[in-house]
Amino acid sequence: MPKPLTPKQQKEIRKLRATGMHVRTVARKLKVDKDSVTLYAGLKRVKLQRKIQKKLGRRTVIKSSLKAKVKRSLTKESARSAKILKHRLRTKVSLPSLRKAAQAVGAQFSSQKRSFYLSPYHKQKRVEFAKEMLGNGENWKRYLFVDEKKFPMDGPDGHQMKWNIPGLSPQEPQRSRNYRKQVMIFAGINYERKTSIQFVEDTWKAKDYAGAIKKMFKELRDDNDENDYVLYQDNAPIHTALLTKKVLEENDIQSVQAPSRSPDINPIENAWSQLSRMVYQTRPSYDSTDDLKKAILRCWANLDLKYIANLCQSEPRRLVKVLLANGERIKY
Repeated sequence: MPKPLTPKQQKEIRKLRATGMHVRTVARKLKVDKDSVTLYAGLKRVKLQRKIQKKLGRRTVIKSSLKAKVKRSLTKESARSAKILKHRLRTKVSLPSLRKAAQAVGAQFSSQKRSFYLSPYHKQKRVEFAKEMLGNGENWKRYLFVDEKKFPMDGPDGHQMKWNIPGLSPQEPQRSRNYRKQVMIFAGINYERKTSIQFVEDTWKAKDYAGAIKKMFKELRDDNDENDYVLYQDNAPIHTALLTKKVLEENDIQSVQAPSRSPDINPIENAWSQLSRMVYQTRPSYDSTDDLKKAILRCWANLDLKYIANLCQSEPRRLVKVLLANGERIKY
């Protein structure tokens, strides 16, 4: 910060600068700092911006020895991140170089969840279903998308992204001694709401499913919900059983059966994936079913309704994509 000068000093500075004297010379002669001379001479300090050219360094060379180490490590066990892989190899190689080495040996950072197979028959049924639903001009806000979901106590099945070599990396090991135990839930989502979660048995039958449907629609009607919902379900055996159809008729419930192997056109599958991430985000595994149930209920209550509404609104777009793909799997 320049020091304030007297009017006489300021006048002297302007006079000497008018003769062409340099700023440093004026400051030395009047025994003041250069910033004061610059300020009171009426000069503006211009900041010169130097144009910096980015120099490209040499291309990263991945050694064959590093590739061999990465391949051996990933063949024994997949890695959750490049940082974990680096710690396992005890190397000083940078993380970007390590990722390049993993890609060079055919590794990919992906989920080990298996995709569903579609035969020509399944593809034809998917196309027919999409044409029928889009041709009816349905009001998708009326649809109630329902399904079941299993939550293993040892963590989600195949939802974790890891560095693995397809065909070489082993399947994920169980992380809990209670790996045979799991919690199964049943619920539904709609454009405006989500139903309460019902905990059901792993081996439930048509009688149990029909009871769960009755309980769900009783809850909707008790809430004075005047919407005339249409039940959207897949064609699992318990969904298409005679007992289930009888219960739907007795309770005046309209229903639609989606074709087989079509989780990609049911929005509730995305809701299940999001719920699974929330449940296992803080705890990768649970030691008791009570703790797992509490976590499911808490995360289901925190699931954003706007997110649910966006999922339900995406149904017609999913069907259009199925038509354009001739019944093939779609990314959703």
